[in-house]
Amino acid sequence: MKRYLITTAIKETWRFDVPLIFLGDWCLSIEDKEQLKDTDYVVQDYHWNDRDTMYKDYLYLKKFHEDLIVCVAKGLNSYHGSEHSIRYWEIVVGPWLIFFTQSVYDRWKSINKVVENYNIDGTSQVKTADTLPYNFSDFYNMAAGDYWNHYIFTEVVNYMELDCKINKVELDQVYKTKINSGYSLSRLKLLAKNIIKKQMHFFDFLSSFNKVFFIGSYFSVASQARLAIRLGQIPVFIKKSPDLNKKKYLHKYRPNIKFDIHPKNDFERFFENILPKQIPLIYLEEYGNTLVDIQKISWPKAPKVVFTAGNTIFDDFFKIWVALKIEKGTKLVVGQHGGLYGSGKWEPSEDHDISISDKYFSWGWNAKGVKPLPSQKMINFNRSFSYDKQGCLLHVLGAVPRYSIRMYSVPISSQMLKYIDDQLLFINLLGESVRREVVLRGSMNEYGWNEVERIKEHYPALVECNANKMQKSMKRARLFVGTMNTTAFLEALAVNMPTIIFWNPSYWELRECTIDDYNNLKKVGILHDSPESAAEMAHKVWDDIDSWWWRSDTQKARAEFCFKFARMSSDWDDQWFDALKNV
Repeated sequence: MKRYLITTAIKETWRFDVPLIFLGDWCLSIEDKEQLKDTDYVVQDYHWNDRDTMYKDYLYLKKFHEDLIVCVAKGLNSYHGSEHSIRYWEIVVGPWLIFFTQSVYDRWKSINKVVENYNIDGTSQVKTADTLPYNFSDFYNMAAGDYWNHYIFTEVVNYMELDCKINKVELDQVYKTKINSGYSLSRLKLLAKNIIKKQMHFFDFLSSFNKVFFIGSYFSVASQARLAIRLGQIPVFIKKSPDLNKKKYLHKYRPNIKFDIHPKNDFERFFENILPKQIPLIYLEEYGNTLVDIQKISWPKAPKVVFTAGNTIFDDFFKIWVALKIEKGTKLVVGQHGGLYGSGKWEPSEDHDISISDKYFSWGWNAKGVKPLPSQKMINFNRSFSYDKQGCLLHVLGAVPRYSIRMYSVPISSQMLKYIDDQLLFINLLGESVRREVVLRGSMNEYGWNEVERIKEHYPALVECNANKMQKSMKRARLFVGTMNTTAFLEALAVNMPTIIFWNPSYWELRECTIDDYNNLKKVGILHDSPESAAEMAHKVWDDIDSWWWRSDTQKARAEFCFKFARMSSDWDDQWFDALKNV
């Protein structure tokens, strides 16, 4: 049977009078089934539902990147008339190149699979505007939305020269991902936030005297000030680079640049074609302007050490600045900035940060090139944290983009629907007495999955938590339920909050050296492989959580796990002082 291909959720590209094939679950919202009830349609299974294949593809792209960055560095040096090292360009453009390559490969495989398995007789193509990102952050936001993805799918379809009818559609709307309403700010708070943002770099000039430069450190203001004084320097707290570029960049024509990547297969030939079209402006047209702006910044001219935890991926201004400093002898020290690092079987951001740094500090785990230290995030926590022993069950949710942007050992893309089903099953199995105490804490960005709405469609009486701060939410609960192998449950364990966590191990692959650590949590009832087991445990301990949580074996397992993945220490400043002094 011939089917009309729908690649994204842009409704103007849909038809209802012919049989349809949706490229993936990212096309459909919870309201769409009603609209499609009289339409013959199928949804293609996600090509990376086979996780073994996904991991093999990850290893292929990792090797591809090693060759690719050399070619891109050569092309950028030629374009800019520079002679920067490969490490320089790995720091500057590497994160975007990794994520972009993985995103494009995902779209390529989706189209390739649908062509192999279905008889496609037509599709729609949207004439999109502003598909060229300014910087990495711009790319990341665009890659999570429909319009950029429709453009990439169109490029793939045209490259493959599919024998089908193409309907052209012109639109001027821009898709915006939904931000969870629980995190919305009042107009007054938003105004105050913008004023603070404008003033936050006023004292940056004081850092010019410092030999150790901190930016996006994940230390609290007080903790960083304490460490700075130990280092004999002026405490200056800088979270990220200033926004020096405010005007709208209108580049009508892309410069004639070609990256000769020596392609070995059809995908790499396609990638060689699309790379010059999509490399962000800040690495080409606006690179020179950024260098000029860097000369204006009042940061240290020759720091001995630069330490950051959160700015090596998204902050392009910082990346260019620090890459220039490194070529003059500055050492780059990077700290862990999230969960999954050190435990997930594969995590490209972790790989990147370790590869570009002179020293890498983890939250407790060991690996080649990694030094464990007390977590700069966790040491900020109040050791006398108190939870409400008569409080709620705090059900903490997470979300990933509908369109995969990076490959790591978490549920990605369409696999979010299975994740949501697991949350529904967990809630259903709690029993009425516990279920009415559930408070949902949704993700700040649901990426169009609308997971809270999907859950409340089945359980409309459930309350949604509106607190921005995780610890503020936790203080109102007697039990924390985590559902992702990310930072949230580490925070709960670090402050000794009664915690149950569950996830599907098929989507949360662990590296071999950490399996025993997670199994120890399973033995005492903290970690569960299924919503059924987690719900049974929650129901079992609900009326007397403390007798389970403060049991010696439970506390021993928690403490040992935290020492490796969420380490805290009363002498943290001594350890950090020694580590930074010895870089």
